[in-house]
Amino acid sequence: MNPVENVGKTTWNANGIDIILSLTDGSNREVVITKDVIYPRTKGVMVVLESNKNLSIFTGLFKRSKMIQIFTTKGMEKICFAAELCVRLSASMQEHMAKAIDFKQYTILAPTNKMFDSMNKDKLKALFLDSKARVSFLQEHIFLGSIDVTKAEQKKIAYSVSPFHSVLMMNREGGERYLVHSDKRLLQVTQSIPVIEGTVYVADILA
Repeated sequence: MNPVENVGKTTWNANGIDIILSLTDGSNREVVITKDVIYPRTKGVMVVLESNKNLSIFTGLFKRSKMIQIFTTKGMEKICFAAELCVRLSASMQEHMAKAIDFKQYTILAPTNKMFDSMNKDKLKALFLDSKARVSFLQEHIFLGSIDVTKAEQKKIAYSVSPFHSVLMMNREGGERYLVHSDKRLLQVTQSIPVIEGTVYVADILA
């Protein structure tokens, strides 16, 4: 068995648990050593959203949409760092993203009611009445894979399942975690909750 990483150092994260050592035999078999037990995830995203009263508006939008629509994305050919700043992915990166899509694990950014309170009332009303606008909005809050940063990392990015494939970046500063969306929103993570579909990050908007 060949050690892939150094013992004692957090190298990556699986289901919210730090991985400190990874061993491989050179084929498709791998053994990993974790800092804690990885427990099975039994709650779905809707159960978690409904249990948090501070997410009632976001939950209401989710309830009015079909889950299969929200979590479905086509092949990813580009990523967008801003509305008019998109980069086309290489063939190898497109293949990598296709595997991430097949893995079906997501980061769900759940903004609290505070964000919606500051939203234009007509826009908020349209999200409830227009199914196409609603799905587009929700997909800008669903990202491929895990974005959680380990203690050894400073930043990590993920890409939304929306057609624009917007970028979400997580920064760790001291004991706090912050999210920067490509639409220029800055949010602070107040809670992270493991779910069957991935991880829900409850976040308050700062700017």
